[in-house]
Amino acid sequence: MQFGMSEEQAMIVETTRAFVENEIYPHELEVERTGHLPMEIIKEVQAKAIEAGLYAANMPEEVGGAGLDTLTWLMYEKELGRANYALHWTTVARPSNILLAGTDEQKEKYLYPCMKGENGTAWR
Repeated sequence: MQFGMSEEQAMIVETTRAFVENEIYPHELEVERTGHLPMEIIKEVQAKAIEAGLYAANMPEEVGGAGLDTLTWLMYEKELGRANYALHWTTVARPSNILLAGTDEQKEKYLYPCMKGENGTAWR
């Protein structure tokens, strides 16, 4: 029985940690000071999260998510939790799993745009 992290889990943890340190931490002071982050910065960090495979990582692969198992997802969330909640929630979305239960039409309208970072209203 193996009790350590798999290579894949270690890679996800390290990738998420580096993302938090390099892309989210630099904006924390502004969020703490002003209470918000300009939309252009949110979109920039969002695009980097999508590129890194960290955006919507809680969702199954078949809809464009990372398809993480529960343990790996918790490790990922732990690393994101090192940053200001408002910041990591805004820039590294985790859409609600309820969106998976919709009809094909509802998924087209709500889930897929959310997965692409085009519409956050379905998870806010």
